[in-house]
Amino acid sequence: MEQAARLRLIIDTGDGQRAVDILDRLEKQAAATERATDRLSGEMRGLASAGDKLGDESSQTDDQLKKMDRSGHAVGITFGQIRNILIAVGGVAVFKKATDSAVSFESQMDRVGALVRGTAGEMETLEEITRKLGATTQFTATQAGEGAEALSLAGLKVAEIVKALPDTLNLAAIENLDLGRAAEILGTTLNQFEEDASQATRIADALAAASTEAATSVEELGEALKFTGGSAKIAGLDVEGTVALLGKLADSGLKGGLGGTALNRFIQELITPSDDLESIVGKIDLQAEGFEAVFKRVTSLLTEEQAFAIFDERAARAFAFLRPAADDVAVLEKRIRSLGGVSAQMAQEVTDNTAGAFKSALAAAESAAITFGQAGWLDGLEAAIEETADLMRSMPFQEFAANAGKFFGDAAFAAAGFLSIIRQINGEAEKGAEK
Repeated sequence: MEQAARLRLIIDTGDGQRAVDILDRLEKQAAATERATDRLSGEMRGLASAGDKLGDESSQTDDQLKKMDRSGHAVGITFGQIRNILIAVGGVAVFKKATDSAVSFESQMDRVGALVRGTAGEMETLEEITRKLGATTQFTATQAGEGAEALSLAGLKVAEIVKALPDTLNLAAIENLDLGRAAEILGTTLNQFEEDASQATRIADALAAASTEAATSVEELGEALKFTGGSAKIAGLDVEGTVALLGKLADSGLKGGLGGTALNRFIQELITPSDDLESIVGKIDLQAEGFEAVFKRVTSLLTEEQAFAIFDERAARAFAFLRPAADDVAVLEKRIRSLGGVSAQMAQEVTDNTAGAFKSALAAAESAAITFGQAGWLDGLEAAIEETADLMRSMPFQEFAANAGKFFGDAAFAAAGFLSIIRQINGEAEKGAEK
């Protein structure tokens, strides 16, 4: 009525032709709006039809829920009661944490399985050890799985990973190393010295002991062994003897890759001795004499000046540092061999504090969450996701979505048409009032 009054005002002002023009434009706009409304009605009917089809699809799910509810009644529990209990104890958060933890752990173990190609029984054993470590150490089960993945990348098989994984976690804890780096150090050292994974604890102990008895670290020793481990094995050295030499070089400032490279060159000079060297110290046969005997003879008979004349610079530098410390090398090696079990002890000591207890509590909580998530919850969640995806891919749902899109599009067009008519009437009425 208000719009009509405004239009009447325009006509009363005497501008009749202008009013006729306005009415013509409004008539055209109204016709367009009516067509959009007709289309909207058609889309509503199509939407209702698609909704009916979608309802038929979802009725099957509803029937399943009713069956599950009846099953719950059979044991005295209903879905409503379960829901209320979960809400009371923060069930939503529990479900989310359990799902996230279980999914993350499952994904991690799938990556390990793809790398090691183990049997079902082997993977079950590996999963058990990773979950056990997650429940009893500061590392979560998922992190333990990451350590297993790193060991697999170092070439270890499932049975070897099971043996080496606890020692990997100990090395990581001692110096707060990344699990991947700790696994790389342990796995590579095992390979370089051709040791079985059953010797993982012994190697971890040697690395830990050398890091406490010399001016070096597990990380630096791992870097040094990368350059010298192969040569040391050829020369007849074991891990303990090698890290003792590296430890004394570290005391003199040759650490990490520098120490490893220098020791490697020195050992190479003894593996393939030059005529000049043998003319001074006599015939060298590492296989017959052993490294220790040759080392003592060379360091006692060869001077630093002669070493720099015969060896390359890196080998000569190693010799210059080791010659005055030859007896100390033997003492350090003996000390390293005596410290069995030190890696586990050190790992316990560095985590025996509030921060360590907090990490252990979080790891144990994740372990419990994984147990909860794997107790049928993930299987049910996967089935629900697949069912939802199937429903959304179905033709009834696609038809419903298409009709819904058209419906809202035509609704918006019709609304725009009505608003346009109102704006034109208001505008012309205001112009007429000004006259």
